[in-house]
Amino acid sequence: MAAACPGFASIVNSSLVGGSSRSPATTFPHTPLTWFGKAFSPNRAFIRQLKERNVAIKKVNAEMSLKGTGLEGEYDPYHLRNHFEDKRLTKRGVEICYRLFDLGRSEMAVAHLMRLSLLAVRMRKKMWDKLGGKSRKKVDTDTLPGRKYARRRHR
Repeated sequence: MAAACPGFASIVNSSLVGGSSRSPATTFPHTPLTWFGKAFSPNRAFIRQLKERNVAIKKVNAEMSLKGTGLEGEYDPYHLRNHFEDKRLTKRGVEICYRLFDLGRSEMAVAHLMRLSLLAVRMRKKMWDKLGGKSRKKVDTDTLPGRKYARRRHR
């Protein structure tokens, strides 16, 4: 340890040998020591990382928000009419997925909002690109057939 950090080792060794009765913490109470004996404030680095993380969180929250997009209430991506019981998308669900791509949402955001796997969303995005991307012909969701519910069989 003495070879890797000569400044720190000399302070520790001098206090252990008897050269100084004070510990390194009392010698420099206002500045913590790094490996090279330089003063470093971990608070500045922590605050900078915290600010960067908060910016990233706000960016993700903005992408996840559906306010003002027209995909609220009945057109919510995880609405019951968008999925079959086995989690496949109905025609209406496919159109809602495509509209999320039209709005510029990322694959990860669409997967989270529609509660689909990322692989399934990537395949849908490829289909959306083949249909023309943002310039594709939009389908009226009210004209799409409704979801067929499973019927119970009586024995």
